[in-house]
Amino acid sequence: MTLPHPIITLSFDDGHPLDLKLSSLLLRHGLAATFYIPARPPQAKRMTPPQIRTLASAFEIGSHTYSHCPLPGLPAHRITREIRTGKTWLEQVTGKEAPSFCYPGGHFNRASAAVLERLHITYARTTRGFCLRPGKSPLTAGVSLQAFGHTPAIHLRHALKEANVQGILTLMRMGASSDFVGLARALFNRALASNGVFHLWGHSWEIEKYGLWGPLETLFKIISGHAQVLYLTNGQMAKIIWGPAQ
Repeated sequence: MTLPHPIITLSFDDGHPLDLKLSSLLLRHGLAATFYIPARPPQAKRMTPPQIRTLASAFEIGSHTYSHCPLPGLPAHRITREIRTGKTWLEQVTGKEAPSFCYPGGHFNRASAAVLERLHITYARTTRGFCLRPGKSPLTAGVSLQAFGHTPAIHLRHALKEANVQGILTLMRMGASSDFVGLARALFNRALASNGVFHLWGHSWEIEKYGLWGPLETLFKIISGHAQVLYLTNGQMAKIIWGPAQ
């Protein structure tokens, strides 16, 4: 699929209170993003409903199941309950529809994707990395890079586990590096040159834990403010690429 312009989109998971710090940084650089929030996040600290509504006033909020448990391996009724109750809870908190979704841990299967379709969720994000093209299905969308300095070995291990052949090829072309800003810059430039999609994702708590706020802002300066680039939330991107929900 050929796009008329490059697309830049970002997403951040798990609903930590530090998402509010992250949102201020995004607004400062004019970047759009989607925040995926489960009702019961994996970390001890969680956002309050007023904090979530504050975030929702400026950004898209997507669902992330109810209790953030991996979906593959669950019986069908549990998969349905996790997705449905997580979406319902989020919509009650924000007062807005939540048609975008993120699989906990990036793990999905046919059963979970089928539930999303039945519940009228129109976009679902995985953690399949080094993707610069939209892909065939909006319910198994990949990403470009995580905002974290993984070693080349870990990047390769993830790609092999996901049978991500294109990701492996892209990683080999980029060269081995643990510098996520350098990798992100290279992927961003490739997206610009090919009218592709650059999708950065991460966790605000992880950015805080590993002291990555400075590198992240450096990256935001690199990717922001480009003419002929569409800066979109995940849901906005999905509508442009795959069309509105039927």
